[in-house]
Amino acid sequence: MSGQTNVSFFWNGGLWQLNNGLVKIQKSDWVADTLSVIDSNLEFEFNANNKRLNINNAQLYMGSVQQGFTLGPVTAEFGGQLPFQNPLQSTLTLTRHTVKGLGGNITIPNQSYSLANSFALPVVFENISLGELMRQYPSHKISIDGEVSGTIPAHWDPKQLTIERGYVTALAPGGHLQVNSSALMSAAGSNPSLKTLAGVLNNFYYQQLSTVIDYNQKGKLTLAIQLKGSNPEVENGRPVELNVNLEEYLPALIKGLTLSNSLNDVIRKRVQQKIN
Repeated sequence: MSGQTNVSFFWNGGLWQLNNGLVKIQKSDWVADTLSVIDSNLEFEFNANNKRLNINNAQLYMGSVQQGFTLGPVTAEFGGQLPFQNPLQSTLTLTRHTVKGLGGNITIPNQSYSLANSFALPVVFENISLGELMRQYPSHKISIDGEVSGTIPAHWDPKQLTIERGYVTALAPGGHLQVNSSALMSAAGSNPSLKTLAGVLNNFYYQQLSTVIDYNQKGKLTLAIQLKGSNPEVENGRPVELNVNLEEYLPALIKGLTLSNSLNDVIRKRVQQKIN
């Protein structure tokens, strides 16, 4: 880390001021609560006084960002203001960014954001790999490949993030889904429909996949998934449409993923303490 600034202090009023500041932080790894960043560089200009810190022409690079899921590399150019008396009144102005993750790209609008106000945050996903998603969210019962794109319209209300009617859809030509449906087969008994469903899911090729995503203030993530395709080994490849609704408490999911995937022992211990 290196930096410089000009310091002025006014004895009568007890006021101070920093001008022409410059900070460079290179090749750093850091941890904030249960968020970890690996291989980061940050350079920015700044000035400050008793009331606020102003950051200008900031350039950020992060090789890897992890909180449950892993994203990166991430680059961004931005500026911002931080009021010392009320940090929740901070503003961030994003001028350029790139986010790589899950085999594709993730983008948000380049604009000014005020943490004190509500604002829409449309998150755009392009060419996200479902195989990479499942690699980070491992399951011995499900495997899937293919790519999806879509937009999740997040909404920021001070201190709270929600999602209403996000939409993600698969890219042509679709993909392949395999589900270990032995438990379903056992539960099916003499029910022919459930037996057929279990057989279809063993080797399902989908041409269409769409998901509607909601996330409420209580942390519940809801996925309404629609699949259209067939299993060539079941009923001569008869077309099948599946509608599946999934619910997950997202904070608990992220903690579990952090415990299973994290390479940072500090993060692992902090998550475990929170769970305990």
